[in-house]
Amino acid sequence: MKKLYLAIILGVFLTGCETTRSSLEPVEIKASIQAELARADAQQQAWTVPDDVNAELLPEFDGHDALNRPMIEPRMDISAKSVTARQFFGSLLKGTKYNLTVSPDVSGRVTVVLNDVTIAETMDAVADMYGYDIKRQGNTYRVNGAGVRTEIIPMNYLLMKRNGLSNSSISSGYLTDNNSNDDYSDDDRSSNSSSSSTGTEISTQTNTDYWAELEHTLLALTANQAETQVIISPQAGLVTVQGYPKDIRKIKDFLAKAEEHLQRQVLLEVKIMEVTLNDGYKQGIDWNVNNNNVAADSSFNFSITDITDLASGAGVFTLAGNDFSAAISLLKTQGDVNVLSSPRVTALNNQKAVIKVGSDEYFVTGYSSTKSTSSDDDSIEQDVELTPFFSGIALDVTPQIDSDGGVLLHVHPSIIEVTDSNKIVAGIELPLAKSDVRETDTVVKAKSGEIIVIGGLMKTANKDLVSKIPFLGDIPWLGELFTYRSQSVQKTELIILIKPIVVDQNTWRIELERSAELLEQWYPTESKNEQE
Repeated sequence: MKKLYLAIILGVFLTGCETTRSSLEPVEIKASIQAELARADAQQQAWTVPDDVNAELLPEFDGHDALNRPMIEPRMDISAKSVTARQFFGSLLKGTKYNLTVSPDVSGRVTVVLNDVTIAETMDAVADMYGYDIKRQGNTYRVNGAGVRTEIIPMNYLLMKRNGLSNSSISSGYLTDNNSNDDYSDDDRSSNSSSSSTGTEISTQTNTDYWAELEHTLLALTANQAETQVIISPQAGLVTVQGYPKDIRKIKDFLAKAEEHLQRQVLLEVKIMEVTLNDGYKQGIDWNVNNNNVAADSSFNFSITDITDLASGAGVFTLAGNDFSAAISLLKTQGDVNVLSSPRVTALNNQKAVIKVGSDEYFVTGYSSTKSTSSDDDSIEQDVELTPFFSGIALDVTPQIDSDGGVLLHVHPSIIEVTDSNKIVAGIELPLAKSDVRETDTVVKAKSGEIIVIGGLMKTANKDLVSKIPFLGDIPWLGELFTYRSQSVQKTELIILIKPIVVDQNTWRIELERSAELLEQWYPTESKNEQE
């Protein structure tokens, strides 16, 4: 398994980065990947039911269902009236493959009427009704009395507090210059500048302190049971419960369900692209495949499944297809596509994942000066406040994964371009920041494998066009007579494609195969004839 994870990490790393290729072929990496794939195939074949046998035994299920279903146990009708517990358990397991051990403190009588049940279902029903502590280890059932006992339950979760904040704001501000010249003081004069802003803002905040929340929840579950005590050890990842068996089972069921939800993962594949629109698509990308000439192409096997706002190409929606290449090919029919970034990240359930690619540059955000006057000389003290401004691509995503493979995503992508904009404040030219921001903050739901489309982030730029007659257009002064200058309006649209893939047993195998294909493309294996 360690080799498998190592190969996956190497494959993901090679997918997201461009590095200088070595002249040596990575034979060891290829061999490791192929070995893991072969081992996985062998293990799968060992658990696969032959087709002919499967068709005879379970004709209504396919092979996948047969593998995932437990061994079918016989069902029976059970009726007992005021039978001693020891006699009931002994008679229940008599003639079966199961063994039985009964603790000396087991007492009481059992009365049940159950129809069409298995032994496991019967044991669970009796344990819930009479409070017996019944455990199964292999083919052996162990029955203990209904008294107070202590059990230690492991809980696999990190000991940490995590806070996340996502802001999207629309603001307008100004920089003011306040000069103070006191006629009654000849020692100093001051000049101060300050900034002010107004606007709207949307803020999404997440706070995670799971161990404190778990303690509060378990105390609430056991509030009415005076005999039940719960001790939580976050450092060791253990929950110790003292109480009756039925109360312990209730806490174990809750912890098992909670851990199952916490450990759910989703692999997020993202394509951030900028499309320079053709003349016929100045209003934005047309996602209606039926209106495009590429509709007849079999590769375009996707359709819009959920539209939030598709007016003029804007909005957030999902595509039924799961192939990025088909969507990108559609975009290429409407303009020039420039892929800005292709990040991939894995996130746990309800945990924020952040991708940030760019650089920080410092700009002036505050300025103050103090002028002192004395008999000797004049001096000016200046105080400049610098603040870093991020320029690049940022994406933060928070997923919520349900049991059916659906993913609810909070998505906040932003493309920020920061440039210098010199302003004169108090007679001094200061390098201030000018930000060109394209961002959105939304919540969208999709199924595993569907492509989420975030579009409509338009930008307009004027482009100068110059055409001239060769040689004559280069003559100083007179060349303008043979030169034609014009301006064209260039529109670009930012398109973000997000494909969430809920991680299951086969997800890493698929990613491993993709990594092997990429390695083969980058470092082709030489054939034996070529080697000779």
